[in-house]
Amino acid sequence: MREYTVYHNVFIHNVFGSFFRSIADFFRTEWFGRSQDIIISTYEKAIEHVRKRRSEGGENWNVKYPFILFDPSYEFEPEPYDGKYLHGYPQFRRDIGSYMYGPKIYEDDNVMISPMLNRYQGTFDVTIWCSSVYELMDVRLIAYQFFGNIGRIIIPRTINGYFILPNSITTYSYSNPWTKEEYILDWNTTTCESVLIKTLSKTQDDLYFVFPFSIDPFIKLSGVSDGSDKYGGSGDEIGDHRLTMSIEWECSIPTHLVIAEDKLPTRCHKVDVDVGSEFEYVMSTDDGDKIATPREMMVSYLDKETDDYTRKDLVFNDNFIYILTKEDIDLFTDTTIEASTKSVFIPLPDPIEDCEFLRVYCKFGILDRDYSWRYTSNNEVELLGFNLTGLGVGDIITISIYKEDPGTIPKI
Repeated sequence: MREYTVYHNVFIHNVFGSFFRSIADFFRTEWFGRSQDIIISTYEKAIEHVRKRRSEGGENWNVKYPFILFDPSYEFEPEPYDGKYLHGYPQFRRDIGSYMYGPKIYEDDNVMISPMLNRYQGTFDVTIWCSSVYELMDVRLIAYQFFGNIGRIIIPRTINGYFILPNSITTYSYSNPWTKEEYILDWNTTTCESVLIKTLSKTQDDLYFVFPFSIDPFIKLSGVSDGSDKYGGSGDEIGDHRLTMSIEWECSIPTHLVIAEDKLPTRCHKVDVDVGSEFEYVMSTDDGDKIATPREMMVSYLDKETDDYTRKDLVFNDNFIYILTKEDIDLFTDTTIEASTKSVFIPLPDPIEDCEFLRVYCKFGILDRDYSWRYTSNNEVELLGFNLTGLGVGDIITISIYKEDPGTIPKI
């Protein structure tokens, strides 16, 4: 059985912050190599920035051109095609999604923690103030050359950031009720670390547990417009020659994580196949339905230790019942104790050779061996109460016992 737990990336703004900072730095270094002034903000705040710098710097301070404003729009939405995949949303297809992306945040023999991505799209504007009309012409032409004209997708360099994990995950514990195996996840085997997050941390000691990620966005030029002042000043105090580029982006964003835990019993046999015949009724349900067990069975299985193949022919030998008591049901439903301790042991009248010689039934039908019951070395049937929901006081457990047919095919 595989269990899934979801944690949302509640501080998704940190992902978008890394995204926009990296895109802005990409423009500054790859295109405007000689510019040192690039601001990620709104138009009004860029004007205020220049006004403040001028008042603090005095008469000798001047704007360094080209002066670049990176103005991200926060109206983003799922990409209309890739954004429709069910695994991109936490309430759907966690099983498929847990295998889609790597590297894994954490992985061992029982637990896998996977980052989950969904593809989003949005827009941003890049406003460039130039020192002259000649520089504006240069920038406009380079814009088309850099993007390969309107509507052509380019891929900037890989963007790095942090997926902020919930602090509770550092003490996450794995527990298998079938095998009674328990342990706290060993985070020393991962690349996760504790870091200071500027938008969240209040002190130097206020660290957040994070997982580093890398994503590759797509961007394309959707328009270039001239914002120069031709009929009088605009009063923005930066410059008269202004160019605005409209850019569309789409990117797979790490939106949540999924913890997948394998909780499986120790199987009596690795692989077994049963073929039954000549069924007869062994019990009736409250609804009047009849539950039947075969009188003859052919069983084939692989030994879990030696991998030897065995085939036997079995015939029905005996049948007896166990009636669930109030103490049994109270034990099954007790939420204050560990699931691995919710067992009821039913002694068998005679020793049997192998778990294959037993079949166990309740009012819902046959119970899965190893999952709902198992055969113990003390010649008992152990009912695993944590996996027997829906049963009540007075319900009957029927145990059918088989013996080997003398004419069975011998073990190979």
